[in-house]
Amino acid sequence: PAGVALALSNGSANIAAMSQSDFLAANAAAQPAQNRTISGEIYTVSASDSNTRGQIALPVPADAANLTTLDLFGWDGSAWSFIPSQVDEQSNQVVSVDRELPQAFTLMETGTPEEVAVTSYVSSGGKIPTAVLPLVSDVVITGLKLNSEGALDGEVERQPDGAYKQWVQVSNVGPVIDQAALSKLLGDAGLQKDQIEQLVSLAEAGGYRGIEVDYQQVPENQSDAFSAFSRDLAGALHAQGMQLAITLGMPTLTGNTWHSGGQDWAALGEIADIINVELPLDPTEYGQDDESTQLLDYVTRQVDRSKLRGLNHAAAVNRFGETFSSLPNHEALSNFGELQF
Repeated sequence: PAGVALALSNGSANIAAMSQSDFLAANAAAQPAQNRTISGEIYTVSASDSNTRGQIALPVPADAANLTTLDLFGWDGSAWSFIPSQVDEQSNQVVSVDRELPQAFTLMETGTPEEVAVTSYVSSGGKIPTAVLPLVSDVVITGLKLNSEGALDGEVERQPDGAYKQWVQVSNVGPVIDQAALSKLLGDAGLQKDQIEQLVSLAEAGGYRGIEVDYQQVPENQSDAFSAFSRDLAGALHAQGMQLAITLGMPTLTGNTWHSGGQDWAALGEIADIINVELPLDPTEYGQDDESTQLLDYVTRQVDRSKLRGLNHAAAVNRFGETFSSLPNHEALSNFGELQF
């Protein structure tokens, strides 16, 4: 079809264009979600076998209202799924990553979310202000930390029941990020199995919605191991009707390229039910073309935007040179000195 390009890495395949009406008439379950609209035609794939891989480029439809919310999706015969992509402005195409080919491709525009999720974090035994509770949809309880042996320390205490879902967070982030402990965990299949069993048992016994993994500074040479651990944990949680959330660290921007270290954003976005994205601490980076906008443009090309939640710190921010860090309330207040009566 005109404007479509397919580069195969193995196997053989043919692409054919099909109108929305004809495709939806033949596939009743292919109606998109309420806040998504199919843009342009649907491109069906006839592949030599299910393992055929390749990269497809679809033309941006002339009637596309907003390129920033135009995402690539693949049809597997029963549901649409998000496919990581990038926009080639020179050719005016949306280009997929190299992957196994689905039965069909199309572009969809995403509108306003059906509902807004607001998450509050609270330490085990802590208390969320009463005035805040009606505003939150999710509460994440912190307290479980990865220790130097790659096992978990700490405990969590469930918050009072309310109109919100409760999650347990596991983290290697403290005064410093314990990369060595995470590396030990990812290098030991037995430790991973034990931790997955422990987390699933804890979440199930406590009636939690699921587990949030906040493992930062994943070594780049263990990226695949972290994705595999996350996939195994997600599978174990899903088997018990629970979910997995993963927090992505703030990537670094070099030129026009983002680097996320050992966190494979596209892979993790496919695995997790919720993806948390740390947003810049610098309060001046929230203009139209500033770093926060560039980050959101990037992450929405890597992860289904319906899974995304932005993490903003409510605490004060400290600046040292070009580095920003969150400042605990007692330290921020100490800058005002002592009151004299």
